[in-house]
Amino acid sequence: MPYEAKIVRMQDNRVLATDAGTLRLTPQWQQADLLFKSMGGDQNSFFKAEEVLSTDGLYRVSVSIDGKPHGTYSFTVQGGKIQMQGRQIREGTDPQLFLIDYLYGGRYTSWWIKREEASR
Repeated sequence: MPYEAKIVRMQDNRVLATDAGTLRLTPQWQQADLLFKSMGGDQNSFFKAEEVLSTDGLYRVSVSIDGKPHGTYSFTVQGGKIQMQGRQIREGTDPQLFLIDYLYGGRYTSWWIKREEASR
């Protein structure tokens, strides 16, 4: 099924990067690797994280599948880092509900971002 994704900086509503392709959907959880390319940049090279991490603010990733909005995922960059949110913040979260990720033995951090209402 065809998909399209884009990263938007909310401060100026500027689309920074996009990705499009085809997903093979099955009725089970599966990983989807999105490989963004810069808007107006070299389409043979990938969008680099530093292009988001260098500017503090609110960002949004929007995904559509088969031409229909599927989900919007918002996150905040502060001090060159994506900020944890929701149940990933230990303070004020019930210890039984706290999300912690030890992907690759704790070497890398994952961000659990709740899908918001699908919108364009």
